[in-house]
Amino acid sequence: MDVLNAGGDRHRDVCQCDGPGCGTADGYLAEQMGLLVFSIAAALAAAAGSVLAPLRLPDATIGVALGLKGFTAAVIGGLASRAGAAAGGVVIGLVEAYATGYLSSEYRDTLTYGLLLVVLLIRSGGLLHWRAEVSRV
Repeated sequence: MDVLNAGGDRHRDVCQCDGPGCGTADGYLAEQMGLLVFSIAAALAAAAGSVLAPLRLPDATIGVALGLKGFTAAVIGGLASRAGAAAGGVVIGLVEAYATGYLSSEYRDTLTYGLLLVVLLIRSGGLLHWRAEVSRV
């Protein structure tokens, strides 16, 4: 656990820098970090594909609907925070569950994208978006 905590702390320090030069000053190699992140993303995509494959027939557009729902969840929650994106996913899940339970399942996507339009019209930054304080000198 100590190694994971130390690694997590070092990674957080690199994320606060402006470019790959700051990370290399701490001993990180930008190419190796990029390869590591790409490998983790590929492994997660393979795991998601193996879970999704028994539910749908594989084709070239199997992830488009899921990608649109994920992007919609991030926009509804707020692109500025991870907690906002997660909250947007929960909101979309609840809206779709209630739409399927009380209405026809054909209205599920319509209500989801209608909610996106309402959130963008009322609060364009998302549900958990906050404004930074601006001080004038």
